[in-house]
Amino acid sequence: FCSLGFLEKPLENQLKDFLKRDKEIWGSEVIDGYAALLFNSGNNTANITAPLELFKLKGPHKVRDLILHKDLGTIEKGISLPVESHGVRALKFTKANTEEINF
Repeated sequence: FCSLGFLEKPLENQLKDFLKRDKEIWGSEVIDGYAALLFNSGNNTANITAPLELFKLKGPHKVRDLILHKDLGTIEKGISLPVESHGVRALKFTKANTEEINF
């Protein structure tokens, strides 16, 4: 995914509390929103929480899984997703209407 050019760096310098030893969140702004990768380097499936404040986003946002090509709904504060052992989830966040919030 780094070859696509949308990921800059891990967000560890911004909010270290959201990073754990076996979990990382990387992200960057893209033309029409924000892209993020959730990495799990642990030996078990783990839930990784990506709060919108980590990306400096406010208000409701639509979330799309870029690997599964599936819309995950609209969130207001953040999202928590299972990530398989040694796996990754690629997400895209775009601004949404307030009427579209569904979790």
